[in-house]
Parts: sequence; C-alpha cells; structure tokens
Amino acid sequence: MPFDRQKAIDQIQCMAGAAAGLAFIAALHGALGTVIHTALPDPDFIRRTFVHEVTVFRPEPLERTTFLLSTALIPLVLFGILFLTEKLVLRLPDNTLRAVSYSGLGLMTAAATILCLRFPPKSRFFAEVLPATAHPALRLAAGFLLAWIVLNSVGRLHRFRGHPAINAAVLWAMFLALCAALFPLTWSGAASPTDFVGGAHFDATVYSIAQVMYGKAMLINLDSQYGLYPQIIEPLFRVAGLNIGSLTLFFWLLICLSYGSLVLFLRGSIRSTLLTVITLVAVVYYGYFSSRFFKPNEPYFQYHPIRLLFPCLGLFLFGQHIRRQSCLTYWLACGVAVVGILWNPDTGVVVFGTWLVLLAYKEFATNTLRVAAAKTITHLGRGLFTVCVTALIFSVYMRVRYHSWPDFTLFSPNSEVFYWYGLMMLPLPPSHPWILVITVYVVGLTWAICCLIRRHDLERAQLILAVTVLGIGLFAYYQGRSHDANLPYVIYPALILLGLFVDGALGSLRAGRRSFQSLIQAVPVYAALFVLCFPVVLLAAFGLDRKPWATATFRQALPVATATAAAAPSAPRRLSWLKNDVQFIAAHSRPGASVGIISNRAGVYYMESRSASLFDGPGLTELLWRSQENALLRQITNLRDTPIFYDAKEVSDGHFPDAVVQLLIREWRETSQNLDTGGNLALFEKVPASEPRDSMRWRLPEVAGEPGVLHVRTGRSGFLVDGQGNYAGFQRSIAPPVAGLATMVIEAVIKPEGLAPAGAVVFSTQSGLRPFEGFAFRGNPEKEGVYNLEIGNGLDVIRGPDINLPASRTSYLAIDLRAQVVVICLNGANVAQFEVPGGLINSRVPLTVGNSEDYSHPFEGRVMELYIRNGQVTPAGLASRWRLIQADEH
Repeated sequence: MPFDRQKAIDQIQCMAGAAAGLAFIAALHGALGTVIHTALPDPDFIRRTFVHEVTVFRPEPLERTTFLLSTALIPLVLFGILFLTEKLVLRLPDNTLRAVSYSGLGLMTAAATILCLRFPPKSRFFAEVLPATAHPALRLAAGFLLAWIVLNSVGRLHRFRGHPAINAAVLWAMFLALCAALFPLTWSGAASPTDFVGGAHFDATVYSIAQVMYGKAMLINLDSQYGLYPQIIEPLFRVAGLNIGSLTLFFWLLICLSYGSLVLFLRGSIRSTLLTVITLVAVVYYGYFSSRFFKPNEPYFQYHPIRLLFPCLGLFLFGQHIRRQSCLTYWLACGVAVVGILWNPDTGVVVFGTWLVLLAYKEFATNTLRVAAAKTITHLGRGLFTVCVTALIFSVYMRVRYHSWPDFTLFSPNSEVFYWYGLMMLPLPPSHPWILVITVYVVGLTWAICCLIRRHDLERAQLILAVTVLGIGLFAYYQGRSHDANLPYVIYPALILLGLFVDGALGSLRAGRRSFQSLIQAVPVYAALFVLCFPVVLLAAFGLDRKPWATATFRQALPVATATAAAAPSAPRRLSWLKNDVQFIAAHSRPGASVGIISNRAGVYYMESRSASLFDGPGLTELLWRSQENALLRQITNLRDTPIFYDAKEVSDGHFPDAVVQLLIREWRETSQNLDTGGNLALFEKVPASEPRDSMRWRLPEVAGEPGVLHVRTGRSGFLVDGQGNYAGFQRSIAPPVAGLATMVIEAVIKPEGLAPAGAVVFSTQSGLRPFEGFAFRGNPEKEGVYNLEIGNGLDVIRGPDINLPASRTSYLAIDLRAQVVVICLNGANVAQFEVPGGLINSRVPLTVGNSEDYSHPFEGRVMELYIRNGQVTPAGLASRWRLIQADEH
C-alpha cells in the first residue's frame, strides 16, 4: 500500500494537540500554584455558618481554577497548535513525515505505558473495576488477545453490514439483558427492605419526593439539594401511588431509559453492531456495575438515574439533530436541555452548555466568521429565552397550585458549600487513571477542532464534540471529590469516545488494506479495544462469583423466595424494621396527619406512612447550613401538643446535629418506643412548662462541700445528657472528671445488643496513657461477650475477673470501691472481688459512656442508667433495686 500522507498528517496533528493540551494543563496548574494558595478555612466562620465540623472542609481553589481555566482556554491553545502544525507538516517530505508519525506514536505509547506503571497498585489499569485474576500478566495477555480478535472480526464485518433486523435484535437483546441484571440491584420492597433503604444516601433522594407527594412544594417549603425532580415526577405518583416498591421500580425504569437513549445514540453513531454492543456493555459495566465494588449495597440514586438521565437523553437528541438538522429536533433538544436544568442543575447546566457549543460549532464550520458569530448569538438568545419561558411556566404553575411564588434562591443552595468552601472535597491524586480519561477528552477536542479547520467529516466531528464537551463538564463531579468510587460515574462519555474512535479507524484497518502504516495506526485502536472488551469475556471468565455486586445480584434476585424457603411453615413471620416503625408511627398519629420525625431515615418513614413533615426545609441528611438548623430549631420549639418520633438507634452514631438533639432532650421526654420489638423509634412528648425537667439532667448535689450523687437517667433509648441538659451521645464525653470520693459506688443498668467487641467501653475515666489512673468497664480484649473492670492505681491497670453480660437482656451492675478492695455485684448478688494495691487514683479524664475518649472502642447496646455516688452497697438495697429494674423491664 502506498504511504497515505493525509492520514499521517491527521495522526501528527492529533498527537501534537493532545500533547499540547496536557502540557498546557500542567503548566497552567504550576503557574497558578505560585499565585493561589489554599488557606485553611476560618474555624469561627465555619462554625457560625455550617453544621459540620471544620475538619471536613477542604477547599480546592487551585484545582477548581485550573479546571475552569483549562476548560475555557484549551480550545484556543489547540487552535493555535493545530494551525502551526498544519503549516509545518505540509512542507515535510514523505520520508520525514513518516518518521515523525511513527516516532511520535512510539513516544506517546511509551509515555502512556510509563504513566500507567506509575499508578498506585490499587488503581493501576482500573484494578478496582476490572475483573481481578491471580495473574495480572494473564489478564493483560487475554485482554490484548481479545482486542485482536474483535478488531479483526469488526474489520471483516465492516463491509458486511448484515440484516438490519438481526442486528437490531442482537443489540436490543443485550440491552434487555443488562436491564434485567440492573433490576435486583435497584428494586426494594417494604416487606423485606434492602440495606440501602435505611441509609442516608437513600433518604437524601426520597425525602423531598415524599414531602412533595404529601403537600409540600419545592422552592417554597423545601430546598433543592439535587434539583426539582420531585416536583416533576409527582403527577406520575399521584396515579401510581408512592411507596418503596413503586419508587425503586421507577428509578430502575429511568436507568433503563438512560441506557436505552445511549443505545439509540450509539446505534446511529457507530456503523458496526458488534462494536455498538461492545461499547454499550463497557459503558454499563464501568459506569454502573463497577461502582458495586466500592458500594456493594448502594445503588446511589443521586447519580443513577438522577444525574444520568438528561445527559443520556441529551446525547440521543443531539445525535438526531446532527443527522437530520430539522426544526423539530432543534427545539426538542433545546427543550430537553432546559428541562434538565430544572431536573438536576449539576448535570442540566452541562447538557445545556453542550447544546450551545454544538450549535456554535456547526455555524463556524459551515459559514463565514461574521455570519457564524451572528447565528451563534441567535442560538444563545433562543436558549436563554427557552430558559426564561420554562422558569416562568414553572413559577406560574407553583403560584396557581400552592398560592405562592417559588424562591429560586433555594434552587441550588448547597453548590456553594461543596464547590466553594470544599465540604467533603478530596484533591485529585497525582498518578491515577483519571489522567487517561482527561487525555481521551483532549484527543476528542483536538479531532473536532482539526475537522473544523479543514471543514471535513463534520457530522462525525459534531458527535465527537458533543460527547467530549459533555464528558468534560461531567468530570467536575470527580474533580471536586476525587474519590475512587466517584470516577466510574463520570467516565462513560470517554468510553463512548473510544467506541467512536475505533469505529472511525475501521475503514483503513479492515481486511485487504494492510500496511506498516496501518499496523502502526492500529496501536491506539488496540488500546481502546483493550479497555472496551474487558467486560465482554473476562467478567464471565474470571472471578464472577467473588464479586460483591455479582453475589448481591443473585442473592437479591429472589429475596422473598429465599426467606420463605428458610423459614419453617408454622413459624411466625417477623416484621421488617420498616414495617415495625411504620406501624409504630400509625399507632401514635392520626391517618394523613403531619408528623415530626427526627431521623436519617425520615424520608422512607414519611413515604411509607403517607404523612408529611411538620417541618419545612431539608431533611437531616441534607442539613448543611446553620441557618437551616436554626429554622428547624424554631419549628421544634414552636410545637405544643404534637409528639415527635426519634430514631433512637441512630443517636449512638452521632448522625444528628447536636443543637437539634440538645433541644429535644432539654424540653421533651420519652413516652413510648418500639426498640424491644426490633424497631428504631422512640416517641417524645413535650414536657409542660409547669413540670420540672430535672429528671432529664445530671444532678450533682453537694452536702457540706463534699461530692454527692452523679446520676445519668438515659431512658430506654439510651439518651445521654450533661450538667446543662445538653445532649452528649455515646461518642462524646458526658461528665466532668469524677474525683474526690472517699468511697465510691458505681451502679449501671446495661443492655448489650450483641457480644461485646474486644475492648468496647461501657463507661470509663481512663485515658490509656501513663500514669494509669481512673476506672473503666470494658469488653475483654481477647474474649467476645466478656467484660472486665479496670482500676488504675497510678502505676498500672489492675484488671478484675471476667463478667458475663448476656446479649439482649438487661443487667444491673453495682461496683463498690472501698480503699484497696473492689466488690462487683451483678443482678443483686456478689459475683467477684479483687484487690487494688494502693487503691484507685482518680483521673482528670471526663467520664465517657459507650465509647473511649478517642471514639475508637464503641459499645453496641444501651446504658439506661448510671449512678456514681458516695457510700456503700448493701445486700438489701441491691436486691430491692434489681426487683424494681425487673418490674420496669416487664
């Protein structure tokens, strides 16, 4: 075959543009690093403004500025580089051009290989998402072999298009199989809720849906954490009914719609059906299934489908408009892009921006500069007009229905918290596969600009540009919080680009046109297929049964049948925690009435109980601003006779804002609970103003200047309060140092939930550092379910005999410290006695209950009462108190 000069020039330009783009990003980052310095956030400002701790705020002004400036300036850099390259390479003779082309490709291949080898082991070649084998060399060889087979098969099938009906049947059969595999990972029912239903991610997604369904309104009563999708989908659930089953089924259908839109886009953009199937499987595997390695029991609806739907719909409609150029496709694509902003602003703005860039590209590729600029301004005006009209229609609808205008300042109130102040942000790792993703986008942008300069192959260039711009915009999600679990969500545009690149190269690589040049050009094609083909065969060939998402798929596919088969026919069926809690709510509230629920699961409780919240504003999982917390506090304070349901089991994890819990404990009291039947809730009613509230506080009376009694009344739910009536929690210090008692008696009512983990602290005043002081009652470090009393005498820690506290049963522990002798009584009877040479030395460490001072040894259970007082225990007193505890328990 003769040397193809034009292909060599195209190859050199793409390599030069990619190298220049990546070098520009690195240079810009270095230059900005000398000017922009990341300052630690002002602790006082953070505490005044936000509810989270200062340590979770990690602003990234350097990365953010680099990303935004790079996105804006790289097109200009590429234009300059490509114009310069065009002038230079056109003058080169064939031999020199051939040498530059081959050597450039060799350098780029070597650089990519070295870069991949420098990745940390856990991220090398996407090791967390590629199927693992015992031999990485085998995986590498198998991947390249598979790429070679597919490449040759696709090349030979390039001219043989096959029967359109058969091709379509194969493609849609693969799509339906993928949808079927997605179903058990996303659907859940109330009778047997999956693990994700009780999680904070699920609550953040469904809380606003439940509130809108039962009377609240977005931008009036509710902030918009993830967009206005609850208001958009509400009419559907008015007809179908809202519950966990219908909602998760709807989310599954939206995921299927998203990937179905990608199928239509790929089918119209890639000529080979086989390559279309490969690309589809790669997109779904890397973009969805691989996330199950990081979060096996978390479908993460915030991205699938909320952030996935409109980018996929946008790609499909953009492809239709590129091919048809009709007025219908124009306004349909524009309308979907605008509605996407309302649905979810994070991705909607990206889709809308991609649409405008695509229109501008088309004008500048087909018209003179002046005409193109004028038409681009027209397109921009139409887009902004559509945004305004859509916002006006939405406002009028809300005004007519809810008699109030929406407040658009609540549309995206938390974007500033994350992207500006850096809540939960993580920096981009220096050596990581994300660099390969950005490289693919830079190559795509380079190719689109090459086509624009030469004004050829514009249809394919527009497709590549649309995917590239969309991918760059969506990459901001990973740039902000650069956790490995977030990368799979944003790489699907890069995988689509790889499919488009391979499809474009097939014309010169098909059978019958072999040459050394074509073999050299096949190297990046092989690399692309190496990534795309992994899920096709290796997923089934290596370790499928060991993958968390795979085992979850088979385990969750028939949960009802599995539970039925495992249970005896005559055994009573135990209610799920969700049904238990919903019945508890129904028993203590009127049908259809608004109720107050303080829980990170409030969204699912409201949804299943068909009730709205008494409180306006976001749920607790979405509570970020101090102003939101203050508004919630005011609403709780203004309640009079309405009870509040409190998630008693979540309190031990410190999930709730302290101020909310402090107010609840200070002015409310527990009157009922369903913890003993497997539920999670406690019912609180407000304490009348005329009734003293000391029973809910520490009591530290003093007699003649001597310390007296320290009493913690925690209630059945395990609430802990301090001397000022403030909530402290299982993970916080809850009392001042206990010191100066001549004789000390410690009495505790304890109910473990399971076997005590090694070293779990029930209560303690020890720091774990020399000198060894204070006392602690903790789990034995070597035996589960066994506890020991530890006494510090200033020199060493003296450990007492083993004490057994049965799980799920209440125990009454009494400890009598008399000088150098310690007596331990359990359930009214003496069970152990040991000596402490030198006696107890009191420490200055505050008393902690349920955990150590550094939060490293949590106790799973409830400490329902704790007394520390002067005096001694008597057999009659022990027996009397144990009888009272037993009577109260029953």
